[in-house]
Amino acid sequence: MELVLVLDDEPAKGRKIESAIRDAGYECKYAINLTEARSFLKNENVTLGVFDISLENIAPDLTSIDFVIKEVQPKIPTLFITQHVESKYNEYFDDIVKRLPHASWIPMKEQKYLKENVLRGITLAKEKFKLFEYKENRALVKNITFQNKITFKERQAGRVDRDENPAKRLFLNKDDILYITSDDTESNTVKIVTTETSYFLTSGIGAVAKQLSLYQPIGYNFLRVQKSYIVNTDKIEYWDTQNNLLWIAGSSKIPVGSSFLKEQNLSDLFPFLPSD
Repeated sequence: MELVLVLDDEPAKGRKIESAIRDAGYECKYAINLTEARSFLKNENVTLGVFDISLENIAPDLTSIDFVIKEVQPKIPTLFITQHVESKYNEYFDDIVKRLPHASWIPMKEQKYLKENVLRGITLAKEKFKLFEYKENRALVKNITFQNKITFKERQAGRVDRDENPAKRLFLNKDDILYITSDDTESNTVKIVTTETSYFLTSGIGAVAKQLSLYQPIGYNFLRVQKSYIVNTDKIEYWDTQNNLLWIAGSSKIPVGSSFLKEQNLSDLFPFLPSD
């Protein structure tokens, strides 16, 4: 049976969370302070952690983010909860994304939905951790070879230079790719946007998606989120669910198609991104 550790400095709320988790079939240990939490982590086989971000009643100068970084090793699925006002959400979100890429979080604004929110959060935390492990494992594969008879070089002064050499291949490091999109200004052409420049290839975006899926395990890196877009999931920084936009490193905003949203279960793939 999975063992969940709950750390919350408010006993009434902490016990409610503990009860909700036990009712869902998990074993659960509730810690009211850091000493108890350390003891459970040392002596029990804790498989998932649920932490109130603010520990102001027991450690005014420490957040549970700091605690997890320093003392929860090896990494486990981790869920942070907070009841702070919205201005604080962004601050905590930025901190988690930068320092704990394997962790998830949810706001807990309405107590009447506490049980539902906690159980949903635990599910998301598990899925986020799986995604984190995928990223760790697939880091061994570095390069992608795009096999195209014609490679479009970078556009300059409104024109496109073509390399007609049939043996020409484009070699890219997967970590340099931000996203891939259909090029509206050139038929049957896709644009690969990287951290440094863009490349234009003779291919349909469906063919590129199929080609990427053959590169395992890096197939996990790339996700088709709209008819005309494939994104590198490692480069997603924020999900604007209200407008269905993914924010990609470098300030690009990629639209998410409703059919792809349903098919790919983005809510499960990216639980670490806040929902509107």
